[in-house]
Formats: sequence, C-alpha cells, structure tokens
Amino acid sequence: MAGSHESSSASLYTTFARLVLNAPDVPQKYTTGEIPPIHGGFKISRSNYVVEVHRVSLSIKELVARLTFGCISFSPNSAGDFWRPFSVQRLCFKSRLSDLSRPYFLMQVYPHVDPAAWDMRSVSVRVELDVRTDFGRILGKDPADRRDALNALERAINALEELLRVSPDADEREYQALLEMHPILLDVYAEATPRPRWVYPNGLSPVGKTYIEPDFVLRYPGNMYRLVELERPGKLLVTRSGHPRVDLTQAMFQIAEWRSFIHDHGRQLCTEFPDITATCPGTVVISRTTSRSLAAARDIASYRALLSFQSPNLDILTYDDLAARARQMLASLRMIAGAVG
Repeated sequence: MAGSHESSSASLYTTFARLVLNAPDVPQKYTTGEIPPIHGGFKISRSNYVVEVHRVSLSIKELVARLTFGCISFSPNSAGDFWRPFSVQRLCFKSRLSDLSRPYFLMQVYPHVDPAAWDMRSVSVRVELDVRTDFGRILGKDPADRRDALNALERAINALEELLRVSPDADEREYQALLEMHPILLDVYAEATPRPRWVYPNGLSPVGKTYIEPDFVLRYPGNMYRLVELERPGKLLVTRSGHPRVDLTQAMFQIAEWRSFIHDHGRQLCTEFPDITATCPGTVVISRTTSRSLAAARDIASYRALLSFQSPNLDILTYDDLAARARQMLASLRMIAGAVG
C-alpha cells in the first residue's frame, strides 16, 4: 500500500473525496482504525522520497478494513491476474467515532503471495504494466476521450512552438501564461499550481522580501513536489569562457530561496502542499538550444551534467527541451492509446 497519511482534519486534502461508514454493526476495531503493533520491516531513503516496508500480523482483508475504518471490505482474489492491484485513488476515509481520518492519494493492494508474482525477472513486465495503466488513466477509457486528450496535448505543443517562433525574445510572463493554460507541457504526471504566494510570517526575508512566488509547484502522486522557475527564452546560458551567465545563476538562486522558505516556514504550506520538503527537486526553464545560447558549451547535456555538481537536484531545461520532451510524450501516449484499444 502506498500514499497513506493521517490527519485530524480532512480539510487539508480538499481535492479528496470523503467517505464515512455509518453502519452500526461494523466491528469497533474497524471504525477506530486500530492497527496492531508493527514488527519487522525496513526503510529506504533517497533525496526526495522514502520507502517504508512494515509487517503486521493481519490478513490483507483485515488490514484494508482497518486502514479504511471499515469502508472497504476487500476480498483478495489470489487466482486473479498477476500484477493487477486493487486500487483506491483520492479518497479520504474518516472514522465515525473520532476526528481521525486517512487520506490516500493512491492505495494499491497486491493480493498475490505466490513467489512467482514477486520474481525479480518480472520487474520489466510490471513496470510496463504500471506505465500503461497510468497513461490509460490519464487518457481515459473512452476512445473519443483519448483522442480529445491527445489532440489537446498536440495543440498545446503547437502553441508553445508557435510562440517560440513568433516571439523568441518575449517576456517570461507570456510563457508563464501559456504554461498556465497548458500545464501538461511541464509534466504529464503532475498537478501544477501556478504562482502560489508564500508570505514571510516574521517580516522580511534575508534579502528584504515580504513574500515569494514560485512560477510553478508541481505535485506528483504520493505528495512529491518539484519547483519550477521560468526565465525568458531569449536569455543566454553560457559565457564565452564557459561559465554560467548571471541570468542562469539568478534563476538557480530563486529556487534556493524557495527551498529556504520551505525549510524555515514549511508548516504554513501544509494545507496546500502537504509533506513538501526543502529537498524537493527544482527545474529552471531558460534560453534556447542554439549555438548562440550555448556559446562555449559544446553539448547542452554534458553542460547540464556539469551544472548539477554546482546545484544538486536541479534540472536545467531550454524551451526547446520542453517542446521536444512533450512531442516525445505525445508519441508515446499515441502508441499506448493504440495498444490499449
């Protein structure tokens, strides 16, 4: 199971549907959400996520019932297809006996305990199935819906490429407006929040600001985040001597400023951005992939790798990268849409 969070109020997750079971004959152990002591398990930590594995002495059916306060009575079918989980998405389960609630961005239950279902040689098949499932969810089940979604993505890409062609030196506000209309260009998996205003609670920031506004905050399943800073496509990346230009270093500083705010004042963001941390990755979108922009840098990919040593967990994309990545995504989605019918 993944994506579990406990809270005294479901209002922190306003995009979640709420579910409360009021049946009086439900056992109290379910309606209280009681979980027996955890024994065994391990944790894997990375820069922007944590995986925790625990063991409890309950059947899958019993565990799911307790985690959902009795709202779900799940009967696992061990004879069903391998790797096809039972899924719950964007539901907040609330106990009728207390204020305790459990919002799940995504909960998946895999009923198979047969060793064959967990053979390491099946990893590639499971990843492919997960990707197809996720993209299928994005595109919709109806062929007409898929067609509309893909056409909308193509129109968004065309609009970005046309703006780059007609107004390559336009202010970043024009590109901000375009991406607010078509946030899927930033990442098909993410929900984009444009220009949230983060106010310093104790007066001014270290550089004299009363508030800051990230251009975009991208939110992914499991409450993972990415901060996005936009600069003008007309700005250059590299000096003739190979150093990053001041426009790029200022953009990188902006993301550092946002991370500092999250570190110092993260509690005031928990309603809109639950679980956001100062270690979340960042992306700067700036410039074009041209010889004029790159100057002394012979290859943009290797130069970006060099910059990653200066600012870890930070991606540098040009607007051409953004369009090319979206085109590649469109081609992949069309292939998957055809495969799933």
